[in-house]
Amino acid sequence: MFLIYGKTDIGKKRLINQDAFAFGKEKDKLWVVVCDGLGGENAGEVASKTAVAYASDFIKESIALTLDDNAVKQVVIESIKRANDAVLAKANEDSKFSGMSTTIVSMVLFNGILQAANVGDSRIYLISGGTAKQLTKDHSVVQVLLDSGQISPKEASKHPNKNCLVKVLGLKPKVIPSYACCEITADDKILICSDGLYSCVTKKEMIAVIEKCEIQKAVDELVNLALVRGGNDNITVVLAKE
Repeated sequence: MFLIYGKTDIGKKRLINQDAFAFGKEKDKLWVVVCDGLGGENAGEVASKTAVAYASDFIKESIALTLDDNAVKQVVIESIKRANDAVLAKANEDSKFSGMSTTIVSMVLFNGILQAANVGDSRIYLISGGTAKQLTKDHSVVQVLLDSGQISPKEASKHPNKNCLVKVLGLKPKVIPSYACCEITADDKILICSDGLYSCVTKKEMIAVIEKCEIQKAVDELVNLALVRGGNDNITVVLAKE
């Protein structure tokens, strides 16, 4: 049986909530989509809601059929491409949406295998055995510098360009997401979130909250902790367990 709960909060500094999320269960499959809109006056909230709607519809329609693991991989990747097409199309329809964009993370859990794809810096963590392993790969300036060895993880946490992204949805006709696959065991929990959470709540704190609380209470506590820390951005948290 799947347990899942999600929550989004505007935070304390933003005028609008540009995060959006959706999740659902299709027979023996669990799916989640989380987006963090970018662009402010250029309608980042429209970009995120559009991406979530189109990615979710595609996932629901596709996984209603019996699928093998390879088919699920194609679904999560294609859901992001469909979302990108939708955001671009909406921007082209109205000049006030020009330049809007969004991050996205899309995942399906089926047969004990989590498969996910992402663009941007919204993340999935596997909470297992007292650890929090990041499954998604950030498409950010800081991640590029880390991968090339130009900065250390400690330097990355305080880097002035830590919020600068090198890849998002909605700006180019083609987008290539990163893909991740992971086996899930009975005691594992899956945390899907926007940067409004992990930018101010450490992995150690995430683990402590998630391991001591039931799903819904853990989500509420994580959002509240981010707010206590300043709530500088919109905060979205989804927590799932198979």
